[in-house]
Amino acid sequence: MNNEQRIIELLTDIKALLGGKGNKIVKNVAVPVGGLERFDEFWSVYPKKADKKQVKRKWAARKLDNMADMLIADTRNRVATDSQWISGYAPNPMTYLNNDRWEDDIQTAVQPVIKANPADYIIPQDWKELGAKVGIKPFKDEKYVDFRARVSEATR
Repeated sequence: MNNEQRIIELLTDIKALLGGKGNKIVKNVAVPVGGLERFDEFWSVYPKKADKKQVKRKWAARKLDNMADMLIADTRNRVATDSQWISGYAPNPMTYLNNDRWEDDIQTAVQPVIKANPADYIIPQDWKELGAKVGIKPFKDEKYVDFRARVSEATR
């Protein structure tokens, strides 16, 4: 963190501690704002909307416009693939920026293994006979529902 960023953070903290706008001591202290060209784009893709004003200040103080493409891409990637974010446990945007959470590993969702039910492949004798009447035999490893659909289509 460079000196300018540290000064901005200190001014923000002092202003908050002394009561902000209503306090005469800090009435004329303005926190510099700049480098917000890409903030709205980041905000639009971030799944949680909390403390926008503070997050905007942090964005400007850390000059995150310089890495906006990476932050936006990381956010989109996490929204789509991170199991915690998908479950609704994305960090607040201030936490994401303060703790450089884009450097965290993505917790990929574990895909459940779906085992085939052997009963799905048992084709009743009456359907085999009906299929034989219209010249249809079950394919190897064909499910009953698929065979039934083919036979039904052929008998219409």
